[in-house]
This record gives sequence, C-alpha cells and structure tokens, in this order.
Amino acid sequence: MPTGLQEWLELNTSEAYAVRVRVGERGSQPTVACIIVANGVSDDKFPSFSPLHVDTWEEAHDSIVQALEGAGWGIEPGQEVARVHLIGESGSNQKTWSRTRTVENNGPTTDAATQMAQEVIRMGAEIRRSFGVVCQALADQTQGREEAVMEMINAHRAQIESQAHAELVQVLAESEADVDVDVDPLRTTAAGILEGLAGQFLSANGAPGQLDKKALLMQTLHGDPQLVRELVNDPSVVELFMEATEPMAPEVAPEVAAEVPDAADLPSPMQE
Repeated sequence: MPTGLQEWLELNTSEAYAVRVRVGERGSQPTVACIIVANGVSDDKFPSFSPLHVDTWEEAHDSIVQALEGAGWGIEPGQEVARVHLIGESGSNQKTWSRTRTVENNGPTTDAATQMAQEVIRMGAEIRRSFGVVCQALADQTQGREEAVMEMINAHRAQIESQAHAELVQVLAESEADVDVDVDPLRTTAAGILEGLAGQFLSANGAPGQLDKKALLMQTLHGDPQLVRELVNDPSVVELFMEATEPMAPEVAPEVAAEVPDAADLPSPMQE
C-alpha cells in the first residue's frame, strides 16, 4: 500500500468530491484513473476520461491503489512518479499527494528472480483489476435483470387489473340495460321453476302443455309411500274409490218398438 496515502486522504477530503490519479515519468504523468465519490461532481468534469464512481473515501482509497498497481507504479520503467489530486466541487485541483519510486532498468545484470517477482506483482495487480471489473459487471447485470423482472410483473398486474375493471363495467352496463323495473325477479324465478317441473311430466306423445295425470299420480305415489298409507286410511278416499267401482245400472230406453198391452185390455176367449 502506498505509504501515507490513507492518512493523507482522511485529513484532506473534507471539501473534496473526486480524485485524479496520474502515473508516469518525472517530467510527465498521464492520468490513469478518475474517481468520483458519492456523485459529488458530474462526469462532465472529466471530459476525456471515463470516471469510476464509489460511495465512500475508503472505497476511493482502494480504487487509487488498484490504479497505481495497474499502471505499474514503482515496477515498470518510466512509471516512477505517482500523483493523486483532490478535485473540488468546481472541478479544480485542491491538494496533491506525490510519491516517487525508483525503477531499475532491466539490463543484463538484472537478477532473473527479481524480474520474475516484478512480473508476478504486475500480474497480481492485473488480476485484481480484472476481477473487480468482472464483479462490477455481474452486479450490474443482476440488478438490471431484477429490475426488468419487476417491471414485467408490474405491467402484467396492471394489465390484469385493467381487464378485470373493463369486464366488470361491461357486466354492470349489460345488467342495467336488461333489468325491467316492472318485473318481480322472484316471480320470474318461480315461473321458471314451475315451467321446468311441468316439462318433466309432459305426456308421452309429446303434446305441449298437456300433463299425463295418471303418470303424475303414479310417480307421486311411488315416490311417497307414506302418502299411500294415508290415502288408504282416509275414509273419503275409500268412498271415492267405492263409488267409482260400483256397477252402472242399465239405462232404460226412452222409447220401445212395441207397447205391451195391459192384461185388462186384452180380449178374453169367450168374447171372441
């Protein structure tokens, strides 16, 4: 970790909103990273660079260290000087942290182990930076997917509610248009029930409106044995059956072909 960088940030960031990181030779240090803390300034303050956004100065410190290591500060030739500029609200530099690390040129006398160690350090910095980029990309992708799913759910819910409301309005409108204020709904329902019952007892020949009384009576008696016992024990019913089964007296013809004379009127043989 760069010596004194964290303490310096803690003492000088009260009025700072962003950081510019530069690494290079002694005479020129190009910008390698721009970091905006808590959206303190707009991206327009860094027109030629894509800034990195963080929420706290602790995260800003870690990002500065990654930028310095990724640029090869103190590892590669030509990357000896590091400068960290605090940016104010107006976009101007407030204070600068500067450190120099001497980098030995890789000549024939350079130890192979030193070269390997330098390459391993550089590779570790690149892996750390790449892993951070991948994690950020995955986090953004997950967040975008969750937002898309929630938007889809809300849109589907709104569509269902709108369709249900429209159907309810249509049903109410049709009900109001079909209702007759002069018709009693109870009477209408009762009439429908009676028509259904009457249709069950129509005669076998299918004549509309004509009930088979015998079939109706037999079905009622078969379905209610208690009623049969009550009818048998009812004297009035028994009397009706007796009257219906008595033999009919022969009817006397109103006129006869020949009248039988009275015995007094017949002539005696003596008179003849």
